[in-house]
Amino acid sequence: ITRRMKKIFTSVLLVGMGFSAFAQQDAQFSQNFFTRLNTNPAYSGMSQAYCAGLMYRNQWLNFPGNPVTIMFNGDAYLPSIGGGLGLTVYDDKLGFESTLEAKISYSYHIVLGPGVLGIGPSIGFFQKALSGNWMTPDGKVGSAVNDPLVPVGGSSNATYDIGLGLYYATPQGLYVGISSSHLPEQTIKGSYKTYQYD
Repeated sequence: ITRRMKKIFTSVLLVGMGFSAFAQQDAQFSQNFFTRLNTNPAYSGMSQAYCAGLMYRNQWLNFPGNPVTIMFNGDAYLPSIGGGLGLTVYDDKLGFESTLEAKISYSYHIVLGPGVLGIGPSIGFFQKALSGNWMTPDGKVGSAVNDPLVPVGGSSNATYDIGLGLYYATPQGLYVGISSSHLPEQTIKGSYKTYQYD
């Protein structure tokens, strides 16, 4: 590596360290092919049919506080509105934290070349909660935890969530898409804890 390359790399690294980021985890799935509606609202109605699916994911079975996620996806093609409508509802639990989201999606379909381009937003309800059933490494639970910042009674709050996406598909099965969720960045303030979601 040349001296100039080292200087550029060091400069980029120092500039990058000046920024900070805060995020929470979205629901995780290994079969992402079946969760396209959740990640991209423009997928609504692209199958030209009425579709519904239910997914259940249980990681680290028999491990206390293991991640458990249930998701429902449903969408339909409606020629009267020029595209499709979709509904996604999921419940994600990870330790003492839980997330509930319900959102509707709309996709406007445009015939483009050999395929169809879907463009659309999603809007929904997003809730974060902390259970009061805390456990520390020394085994103390709930009210036995001597910390005024621990929400012994639990804490939860909700906000809205907006997403936007593009999705292109051809009859031969080729598809490509791009999307973004959690627009704009939301801050959810509970009784004891603040989550910044972006």
